[in-house]
Amino acid sequence: MQTKKMTVVGAVLMGWLVFAGNTQAFSFLTFEARSAAMGGVGVATETRNASFYNPALLATNDESYDWYAIAPAYSESYAAPGGLDSKIKAYTANTTPANLQAMSGLTLRERDNTAFAFGVPSVIVSGSVFYNSLSYHTISTDVSVPVVKHRSADMRELGFNLGVPLDIEFRGIGKIKVGAGLKLLLVEGYADDQAASTATVDHVRSNESVQSSGLNLDFGIAREVGVWKTALVIKNLFSRAHDLGLGDSIKVEPQIRAGFAYRSRRTIYEVDLDLRRSAHVGHDGETQYLSAGLEHKLVKGLSVRAGYRQSLVGEVLPTISYGIGMEVFGYIVDVAGMVNEDEESLFAQFSLQL
Repeated sequence: MQTKKMTVVGAVLMGWLVFAGNTQAFSFLTFEARSAAMGGVGVATETRNASFYNPALLATNDESYDWYAIAPAYSESYAAPGGLDSKIKAYTANTTPANLQAMSGLTLRERDNTAFAFGVPSVIVSGSVFYNSLSYHTISTDVSVPVVKHRSADMRELGFNLGVPLDIEFRGIGKIKVGAGLKLLLVEGYADDQAASTATVDHVRSNESVQSSGLNLDFGIAREVGVWKTALVIKNLFSRAHDLGLGDSIKVEPQIRAGFAYRSRRTIYEVDLDLRRSAHVGHDGETQYLSAGLEHKLVKGLSVRAGYRQSLVGEVLPTISYGIGMEVFGYIVDVAGMVNEDEESLFAQFSLQL
């Protein structure tokens, strides 16, 4: 009876999260090198990623219970669909109506990210602490004025996660691992409008910053049946708006992703699906990603990875990804790239398995 009640409550909560308010949320960010190389997947496999993708994965390391540290994970991304950077420069050099209209509807986006994590898996309760620093900058235009709009956000997350294996048998699900994370988000926002005739594509932060903060929760479940893995994660359980200035804001809203994976001793296949639409910060379009990734261990200490990511909504182009992972005496180096016609992203990460 208790199990049935929990199942009903869970179904109601999921329905509310999936169908309520599908706009103005961050996309499910990818910044860790292993996940990036596999198309952005990661909610169903890999304990080291648990701090950022699914806290329930902390409880899935049931073979060695090795401590781990990520110090650091770094990524940077640059996207200028339609060549907005060159078109701004063309208009400042020659302010013709044709050059002005050429900038309409385009967005330039830059992002860099640095993250650290330390995790301690155990038989009963596993835990991790993490720090994540994200800087985001977008440039768009309003040709009716005309102005070039710079919007920036420096975001810092500090938090911890706990993961627990449950011995309760859930009807239709079986025994599961559960995890939860509490985090503090600090946001420093900037908003500047430049006259299009004298605009620049460099970062502009001439106005005073707007600061805000808030607590939030992540929740995840994972289930393993032999080589098959399934998982569900809800990130940012509570919706919060953070001002940037000049009437613009960032809305951090719930993100929901499901994952399904096959994992043998040498090979991992994983498919992840966003169950909710979301939108990038600034002036970008909506996304709802379907991602697929492969990891294969060539020899001990060397893995190759590849992936593909496609948004089911909006006009975001498909992305291919690639990368390698190397491990020597517990020291792990991962590098990756993600690319499409509009965007290039690079990822690097150093980890230590203790």
